[in-house]
Amino acid sequence: MLFVVDERILAGHISDIHDDGFSIITTEDFSQMESRIIETLFLGALDEQRFIENLRIARVRHADVSDSWSLTVFIGDKARLGEFHQLLEAARGDRTQTVDPSVDRARLPRIEPAKHYTQEAVDTRLDWLRRTTGAELQNIDTHAFRIESLAGNVENFVGAVQVPLGIAGPIRVNGLYAKGPVAIPMATTEGALVASLNRGAVALNRCGGVTVHVRRQRMVRAPVFFCRDIHAAINLERWLLAHIPEIRTRATSVSSIAKLVDLQTFIFGRTCHVQFVYETGDASGQNMTTSCTAFACEWIREQVAGDPYMGVESFMIEGNMSGDKKVSFQNVLLGRGVGVVAEAWVSDEVLGEVLHVDAMSLARNFQASEFGAMQIGMMGHNANCANVIAGIFTATGQDIASVHESSLGILKLFPERGGIQLSLLLPSLVIGTVGGGTRLPTQRECLQIMGCAGQGQLYKFAEIIAAACLALDLSTLCAILSNEFVSAHEKLGRSRGSQRITRGELGVGFLRGVADRAQTGGLELRAATEVPLDSNAGIVNQLVSSRGGGVFGLFRYDVEVERGGARERMGAMLKLKSPHAEVGRLASGIVRLTGDDQLPGLFDQNFDVFGFARSDVRELEFYRHAPLAMRPWLPEVWGTRHDPAREVFAVLLEDLSACSHLNTVDHPEAWTDDNLRVVLRDLAKLAAATMERPEALWPGLIESKRPEDFERATPLFAALLEYQQRRAPDVFSGPWMRALEAFIANIRARMEALGAVTQCVSHNDFNTRNLALRPAATGGGLVVYDWELACVQPPLHDAMEFLIFALPPQSNAQALLGWLERYRAEHIALNRPMLAPGASESDWISLVHNTAVELTVNRMNLYWLLQNVKHFSFLRRVTANLRQIVEATHDAHP
Repeated sequence: MLFVVDERILAGHISDIHDDGFSIITTEDFSQMESRIIETLFLGALDEQRFIENLRIARVRHADVSDSWSLTVFIGDKARLGEFHQLLEAARGDRTQTVDPSVDRARLPRIEPAKHYTQEAVDTRLDWLRRTTGAELQNIDTHAFRIESLAGNVENFVGAVQVPLGIAGPIRVNGLYAKGPVAIPMATTEGALVASLNRGAVALNRCGGVTVHVRRQRMVRAPVFFCRDIHAAINLERWLLAHIPEIRTRATSVSSIAKLVDLQTFIFGRTCHVQFVYETGDASGQNMTTSCTAFACEWIREQVAGDPYMGVESFMIEGNMSGDKKVSFQNVLLGRGVGVVAEAWVSDEVLGEVLHVDAMSLARNFQASEFGAMQIGMMGHNANCANVIAGIFTATGQDIASVHESSLGILKLFPERGGIQLSLLLPSLVIGTVGGGTRLPTQRECLQIMGCAGQGQLYKFAEIIAAACLALDLSTLCAILSNEFVSAHEKLGRSRGSQRITRGELGVGFLRGVADRAQTGGLELRAATEVPLDSNAGIVNQLVSSRGGGVFGLFRYDVEVERGGARERMGAMLKLKSPHAEVGRLASGIVRLTGDDQLPGLFDQNFDVFGFARSDVRELEFYRHAPLAMRPWLPEVWGTRHDPAREVFAVLLEDLSACSHLNTVDHPEAWTDDNLRVVLRDLAKLAAATMERPEALWPGLIESKRPEDFERATPLFAALLEYQQRRAPDVFSGPWMRALEAFIANIRARMEALGAVTQCVSHNDFNTRNLALRPAATGGGLVVYDWELACVQPPLHDAMEFLIFALPPQSNAQALLGWLERYRAEHIALNRPMLAPGASESDWISLVHNTAVELTVNRMNLYWLLQNVKHFSFLRRVTANLRQIVEATHDAHP
């Protein structure tokens, strides 16, 4: 398609058509073209003379990933809109699908995680599909979904498949929870299905309806522990059965809904299978129970790790004994999900008038089909439950993959009282009325049709499904008998090969490739021997490495160097940083373990607000270009290496093992008052070194926290706070919560206030994991490492983070505020005050309060999320100290 703007002839294609216009996708530059006029738009071949003139461009949107532009064209006049549609249809009549050979068909467009659930990403994927397949795709992107809310439901979102929705019934349900006539929404493409259910409903309604009763609800997750031998497995089984109360406490601490009601063990060789049986409220609970069970299993492994009689080597979260999405005798006998029974009686008169059969013939035919089911080994026996369950599941956002296990039904019928008596058992309905797909707009509306949306509606939903299944089974059996049946139916891991470095490559040759600065200074590496290190990784590196994605962390070496012809030995530390994209994937996976429906999408969309974007390159560039004024408090850097092809982000540093206070995050007793004074003194000097134009030092890498980013992330911060409150109500409660909520509600203004005071280059992760004190013989001063999260912000941030980590739990905020005042005095003594001249005490309190709350919202939130997969013994102490500061300054905060 060609079109003319400002006398320029441009190319593009129509991407979608809406009620008052259409959109054009083009690679032409439209950065200054909003509100322009398309002078002429040609549809089809130029020689066909199909064109329309004078169309207004209402909106222009750029897709960074595909570097294309989407133009929304508005046609307000109905006559002109009709003219456009006529021309379009004529052009389609002589057009065949074309494929763009320049586009790689073998790979989806790469989209960074933060933009995965945006309209820009959707447009990029649709454009790729159109260009690689030739398909026009005019209807797929028509939907009612909020794209950012879909992370828990689908990946690589491009649109929606619309399944026709019909209403069956109403059917009269006589249950404890569902009472009276209920209309049944059925999403299906199979003709005659809704009509058949209607016919069964009519017959049942004329005879009083369907009586239903829910038997129980349970959800099973079945991990397996791998032990040293069979004796160890038996010992583990005994331990598990003796500690069920503690296991129950751990498992249910992850969720406010799930309840562990039973635990069964099974030994096979050196493996111990464990069935965790839960009740999960109104949720189907499959993701929820996975998170609960994983947390409990980690706790079990920690508890028995030192016991030689257990010999637990590892565990797997699912050993295939849960029956998840499987047809099994266990699901028939014990059930999984909701178990429900239904019963009804239909008179011979109604059978004849509505269904055109009689009771005796129906019973005889049913017995024949029962024999057929037994002959082929069918589990259960029913006529057509799967059709009802698939239709209702699709309409209401249930897990479609659970249709076959949910459709396990046992139907019995026999002649009685001048009619037919029917009974149906559905032992394994895996359903929910909250969470998952039930929160999508159209699916939720379908639940609302039945009065089953939200909390407290699960059993009602189960009763309605059972009644509908009985109605369709009755109708189908009768249709087969009367030969009307035939006439009525005249329908997340990464698998690419890795080029990352291996542990075997980390020798002297690799170190030489990193030590560029040392070589420039006349230092030549001759030999290197790795020396054991107590802890070779930080939190993120350790978790990324555990995913099997490469070698990351800290590695200590005893190196032999030559300088001016003389040789000497010294220590060196190699740091291999995790790629920031891998960190993003890891964080996204951790958030999904929460089982929360909204958090994953919000987190992926706003991940950059936490400062991890380009963190891999940031630390390398920081060390490369650190000003001389900062270097007294930095480790000596021998060199850096960045190899994008192999995802190498390496720094070679001096060995700091002679320093004191290394990694004292769990040892606040190590920090004396004199130590605290040294850190605050040197930190003030370090901050003062960059207080003049800090953003100019590393442009594009070390920047200010943008208020607009925090404002955009408001829904994420609110959802995180709500999750933490559910997860740890004893911690996230009281005045502290009100202060956090107030900050989030006015987050842009608060971040602007923080940005208005004096700024510096801030470490932004300044805790007792990332700093130490040099030996007294060399001055005993501060040394700070791990600068990957550095940013520009008020100097107070680093001092506050240090104090809450370094101090033991405080009964009040007096000591904490006193140390912050001391830090303030250090800046004044350096003639580098943190507040402008004339600032009031109220301004200081506001700075302290806003810094503390931002530190909670933007940093402590991440620690508490990580707590789901890695226990931090320091977290409650640190959080309590921070809470003291927030609450002490909340009332005084203007």
